[in-house]
Amino acid sequence: VSGEWRSPEMLLALVRVPALINCEDAEVLTSGRNRNVKIDLVCKRQTLTVVVKAFRKPSLLKNAIDRRGRGSKARRTWLAAVHLAEAGVGTPEPVAFLERWVEERLVESYVVTVFQEETTSFTQELNHLFRREPECAKLMELMHTVAAAVRAMHDSGFQHNDLGNQNVLLRRQGEAVWGDVQFIDLNRGRIRDSLTPPQRARDISRLY
Repeated sequence: VSGEWRSPEMLLALVRVPALINCEDAEVLTSGRNRNVKIDLVCKRQTLTVVVKAFRKPSLLKNAIDRRGRGSKARRTWLAAVHLAEAGVGTPEPVAFLERWVEERLVESYVVTVFQEETTSFTQELNHLFRREPECAKLMELMHTVAAAVRAMHDSGFQHNDLGNQNVLLRRQGEAVWGDVQFIDLNRGRIRDSLTPPQRARDISRLY
């Protein structure tokens, strides 16, 4: 559990996560290999709206690799989010990660982050501009906003390794003004002392 959220009450709330994400009223944001589910956690009589990313059970080979060194996808995601948050780089605020092991087999794993209201994605904003407001100045403003955030992420020593347009969240703050860029889907990333120009370029090449 991240330091700010660490308390006996939060631990009790987190125990209920597996049941809550499978309730009928849980809002499934994305589904597929992994699920993102929006739920409310009640802690100290306050309600915290979070997104739980539920990872599927890994194969035996990946299970062995993760157990011997890399850690689970949930653990890697949480560590990356904590790293970015501490460096002042945008990412949904990490609350906790949860794992359930049966002997040496990872059975369940989750990452819990604070839900972000009124965000869009780099994908959605590009599509909007291309289809409805195809003006060079607006496109360049959007790209400069994302570029500055990517530079800050790389300067912090984090290589994303899955930097698709859909993994860059942001908020439209005006007619042609964007901000609050946040990076998601961090489990493939690597934390390094510093990034070389080729490592940075490889990350950027995934943007389309």
